[in-house]
Amino acid sequence: SGGWLNSTKVVMGFLEMAAAFKFISNTDLVWGWGFFSHNIVLAIWAVLMVLCGVYLLGKIRFPHDSPVEFLSTGRLGISMIFLVFGLYLSSGLYGQRLHGLIYSYLPPKMNEDVFGGSASKFSYHEGLTWYKDLNQAFEASSVTSKPIFVDFTGYTCTNCRWMEVNVFIKPEVKERFEKMTLVQLYTDGGPNHKENQIYEIERFGTAALPYYVILSPDDEVISTFPGMTRNINDFIDFLDSGLEG
Repeated sequence: SGGWLNSTKVVMGFLEMAAAFKFISNTDLVWGWGFFSHNIVLAIWAVLMVLCGVYLLGKIRFPHDSPVEFLSTGRLGISMIFLVFGLYLSSGLYGQRLHGLIYSYLPPKMNEDVFGGSASKFSYHEGLTWYKDLNQAFEASSVTSKPIFVDFTGYTCTNCRWMEVNVFIKPEVKERFEKMTLVQLYTDGGPNHKENQIYEIERFGTAALPYYVILSPDDEVISTFPGMTRNINDFIDFLDSGLEG
């Protein structure tokens, strides 16, 4: 025990606060508050990381802290990591693309991923139409004869966000999406989430998220893909099987 342990508890406190805003943003998405948006949470994370770095430098003191009379190499190094990470996160507020793992824990951008507005250059929506209702997708597919790609997803689904920001945006994936009618069915929020959840369970025998299905315009199941993958080639093979079918 000693001053180092108290510092460890304070650092863990900063990290727990960052985690808390991730979970409250999930509640925000499901309940539709529209307050803890993508940029708000990202800005809070950046500030928390910078404050943690400044704290480790001894510039911020709490009641039980011992005075920092000497900065050890380890403490200085960890402080620099937090400061640099905070600055890195803040760059995402100005259009810099961050690592996909970070985006998977952030809420989607409200103006594009939830309410269907304009897409940014890093969005899987760019240049594509994503329906939110399966009936609308079937109507569109009956005209174009394109197979229907169904994305069972959730507002609070971290693996869903990971797929969207790491796989869906790949040029080879978007090239195949252009040949399909695309629909996203949210099962944990939104006007039809209960119906979407029941449909997934009763027809496909699972409530897993994400879950991907390719249907023919006549509503026949061509192929299914159960969940997240880090192997983009597996996902491309799945899409190709739907296009060939």
